Amino acid sequence: MLPRNPDRGSAVPVYLAVLALGALIFAAVIVLTKATTLRAEAQRTADLSALAAAQAWNNEANPNPCALAKEVSTKNRAQLQECQRDGEAIQLTVTRTFPGTPFTTSATARAGPAEHAPTS
Repeated sequence: MLPRNPDRGSAVPVYLAVLALGALIFAAVIVLTKATTLRAEAQRTADLSALAAAQAWNNEANPNPCALAKEVSTKNRAQLQECQRDGEAIQLTVTRTFPGTPFTTSATARAGPAEHAPTS
């Protein structure tokens, strides 16, 4: 009978560790991708809400443009946090919660005539 090799089977723990590390990296990539997507959705919602409110305000179709901005943001699964009128422009901030977590992301948008754009 041949003596047993002490290294026999030692590749299995290394293989499992590499597999676990790969799964962890994959999960991190998925979480970061989802966070980036939710941030983009929050920005889209802020832009859409600001444009709707500014258009309604400048066309005098709605005396309360922030209420319209809140309605638009709610329909897009976001919460309106701040809404300000600045002359003919509207500036607002919305937040969006990551589903199933306490984490949120926020986005700010400004809409109105170009001549009222803030100077940097």
